[in-house]
Amino acid sequence: MGPDWIRSTTRRLFDSLMRIDTDEETLLSVDQRFALWRERILRVVYTVMIVAGLPAYLLGIYAALNNGMFANAAVYTAVYITLAVLAFRRTLPLSLRIYGGLGIFLLLASVAFLKVGPTGSGRVWFFAFTIATTVFLGLRKGLAAVGAGALLFLLLGWHFSVRPPAWPSGAAFLPDEWFATGATFLLVEILSVFSVGCLISLLIQQLNRENALTEELRHSLDDREMLLKEVHHRVRNNLQVISSLLTLQTDTTLSPEAQAALRESRQRILAMASIHNLLYQNPSFSSIDMDRFVDELVQRLRQSRLGPQQHISVTRRIDTASVPVGIAVPCGLILNELVSNAFRHAFAERTEGQIRISLLEEGDSYILEIRDNGRGFPEEGFEEHLGLTIVHALAEQLRGTVHLYSEEGAEVHIAFPRADQQRPTHLRQPAP
Repeated sequence: MGPDWIRSTTRRLFDSLMRIDTDEETLLSVDQRFALWRERILRVVYTVMIVAGLPAYLLGIYAALNNGMFANAAVYTAVYITLAVLAFRRTLPLSLRIYGGLGIFLLLASVAFLKVGPTGSGRVWFFAFTIATTVFLGLRKGLAAVGAGALLFLLLGWHFSVRPPAWPSGAAFLPDEWFATGATFLLVEILSVFSVGCLISLLIQQLNRENALTEELRHSLDDREMLLKEVHHRVRNNLQVISSLLTLQTDTTLSPEAQAALRESRQRILAMASIHNLLYQNPSFSSIDMDRFVDELVQRLRQSRLGPQQHISVTRRIDTASVPVGIAVPCGLILNELVSNAFRHAFAERTEGQIRISLLEEGDSYILEIRDNGRGFPEEGFEEHLGLTIVHALAEQLRGTVHLYSEEGAEVHIAFPRADQQRPTHLRQPAP
């Protein structure tokens, strides 16, 4: 049990008592935050008084009983029980717990002066009374507490001058010394209360500024989210317009090769439109639900690529719940190219088949795999096709590597780093 253990234990105890939650507190007003902190400080004060005061309570009871001061013992016991109730009955109103604690401080100060004299702990409890009043109730009530303490000090001085006390120490009551000491202590209390009150006022001003700045940032963030939502909405609509224009152009084009190229371009545009549509619907604009995107992509390509007699099953395994936008866009276009090619070429002479899509997260990398049990890649020349050229260009944008396999069908394996490992790159233009 060294100093490190003591520090760590004390810190854990303090954190558990204060229950600090910064994110929750930023949503509260200044008055609510101060009420919360006053309740926490009160909880700490009462807990420390109960734990640290137990030896003092036991020693005080022992000394009081030995000296026949049964009233003191009763007061000490009542104070300790009251402290326990105020500390552990947190359902009590905060104001009752505060005023109850202040009343205990004042009671202990009065009892100490009456029964022990100026050499006892009366001045300490008076000081604790005024400082606690300032912390929990504010500067004005703190100054009022100083005045109440001064008045009580004067009344006690008048009482002792009329009826000289019989203190256990045997000291005699000296009015000049009593009032001179009281005046000095009153000055110390006033300075302390002003210092604590000014610090609290400065803290309130700082919190007001922080709250105003937080509110301004919150409004700015709301405006930014609305703007981004509108941008994604308009981009999606514009992409839909472009898709419709390509459809019209396809219908008026006589060349089969040109029609196929226009249809391919339309599918790529629809893939990007699908991403912007998900961003528009998503509360967060920084990531995409890839499982939902893949589902929508497969359904759209199935309707446009497969004939009525073809039954191609698609299974998917998406381990990561969401993918950052910077990765989702090129990754979505890669999926569009590869799944579209699988639907169109892998099962050209078959009515049944299977496509498996997986996006796995391994360490600092993503692993994207698309495989089918179709006829596989051609023996030569297939890597020069536009679709695979686009896949390689998009993989390069992701700083990834592409591996092609043709065993029992076609398989494309792409590994690329996660978003926090990415560096900005430019999309390589396909070779003419």
